[in-house]
Amino acid sequence: MSQRKYLYWASLSICFALYFIWPTTHTMALRKLLLLSAAVVGLLLWLKCDGRKTIVSSSWIRYSALLLVWVIFHAAFLSQNGNEAWRELLGQWLPPYLAMLAGIGLALANRSLSPRTFKLYLLAM
Repeated sequence: MSQRKYLYWASLSICFALYFIWPTTHTMALRKLLLLSAAVVGLLLWLKCDGRKTIVSSSWIRYSALLLVWVIFHAAFLSQNGNEAWRELLGQWLPPYLAMLAGIGLALANRSLSPRTFKLYLLAM
């Protein structure tokens, strides 16, 4: 199996584990670890894919990047209480951006695996 196939299966497995773990209580650390690893795998898949320019040129990626830049600028320069602003950035804003990277990886894995395999994955989930 090629390295890219391993990344596809890693993306599917991590997202499956994340969906399985999410409703369970007392698993916050595991959720954050799985979310971070899904984002890293999604970023690696994005770097290895052929259509990088297509993903970057989409409007929702540009708008979400602008929103992230604004939130970081606000936390760094405009906020009166910098510690609280950075805690809010790491606690409320960062997980959706990591989930967006994980979603990109999952979409690339979906496109590159056979539809039958992905249907079995969704059925198991």
